[in-house]
Amino acid sequence: MHVLNIVTSPRKEQSASRALVDAFLREYMTQRGGIVVDTLDVWQEWLPEFDAKTITRSTKVWTDPPSSEP
Repeated sequence: MHVLNIVTSPRKEQSASRALVDAFLREYMTQRGGIVVDTLDVWQEWLPEFDAKTITRSTKVWTDPPSSEP
């Protein structure tokens, strides 16, 4: 099983939520074999800029009903 751990706190080691997730994952991995954890730290990755126009455009795709036109 693969687990994606997304780190969103800029507080690094001082983050309570990060400590909680790390403790959970350590225990879960000892209880269940074959766990692979991939960690995505959004503060270490390049992410595209999101402005109001981009957000509006991306949410429009999810909220507009599908077109019945061919």
